[in-house]
Amino acid sequence: MDRAAELYAFLLKVASGSSPRVSPRAVHGLRTASRRLQSLFSAAGSESGHKLHKQLRKLRRQAGKVRDLDVQIAALKSLQVPAIASEQNKLLRALQRRRRKSAEPLREFLGRHWPRLRKSLQAEQERQSSAAAQAPRGHRIQGASAAGEPLVEALAGFAAAAADHPLHSAEDLHAFRIAVKKARYAAELATPDDEAAAAIAAFKRIQDAIGEWHDWALLASTAEEELGPPQRSALVAALNERARRRLAPARRIAARETRLLLEMHSAVSRTRRGPGRAAPVRAARAM
Repeated sequence: MDRAAELYAFLLKVASGSSPRVSPRAVHGLRTASRRLQSLFSAAGSESGHKLHKQLRKLRRQAGKVRDLDVQIAALKSLQVPAIASEQNKLLRALQRRRRKSAEPLREFLGRHWPRLRKSLQAEQERQSSAAAQAPRGHRIQGASAAGEPLVEALAGFAAAAADHPLHSAEDLHAFRIAVKKARYAAELATPDDEAAAAIAAFKRIQDAIGEWHDWALLASTAEEELGPPQRSALVAALNERARRRLAPARRIAARETRLLLEMHSAVSRTRRGPGRAAPVRAARAM
C-alpha cells in the first residue's frame, strides 16, 4: 500500500469514528493526515485533488481549534508547582470546558462531511491508481505525482519562508514554524535517502523548538484571559516566564538549522533539478 492509500485509510477510520469525546490522539491524527494528503495533492495538481484539498483544509482548521486546547491542557498538567495548584486546577477546568465546546462542532462537522470526504478520497485514490497503471513500465510515481523533485520543492519553499520571516517577532516565529511544517511534509514525498532524511530531521528540530515556545506562550495567553494579568496571578506570571525562557533557544535553533537547510537547498537544487530548470523558490510558497 502506497503512502496516499495509507493516509486515506487512516483518515477515513478516524473521521468515521463514533467516539463522543473525539480523543486528543484522533484530533492530532486528523490534522497530520490531512496536511500530508494536502502535500500530495499540491504536488499532483489534479482537479479532484484540488477539491479534496479544500475539504481537508476545512477539516484541519476545525480540528485545530480542539488540538490547541489539547496541547494547552497537556502543558498545564505537566506543571508541578504546589504554590499555584489552586489556580492551576481552576485553569484546567476552564480549558476542559473550552475543549468540550470546541469538540462538539468538530463532531458535527465530521458527521456532516464524512460521506462527502469519503467519496472524494475514494475518487482521488482511483484516479491515482489509474494514472499509475497507465504510466510506462519502470516509471515510478512519487506519492501523488512524479512531476518535479519533492526535496528541491520542499527546500525552495523553506528558503522563501526564511526570507519572508526573519524571526524578529513572535508572529514571524509562529508563521515560520507553519511554513517549516509544510516543507517537512513536502520533503517526506522525496525518495528516501541521506539528504532527504537530513532535511526532514532539521525541519523537525525547528518545529519542535518553536513549538515548545509557542505552546507555553499560547497557554500563558489563555491563562491571562481566565485569571487576569500576571500582577494578579502567580500562575500567569509563571507561564509567561516559561514562555520567555524558551523563546531564545527557539530562535537559536531555528537560526542554526536554517543555515544548514539553506546550504542544503543550494547544493540540492544544483544536483537534482536537472539542466535548464530554475529552482522554484517563489512558486513553492503556495505549498
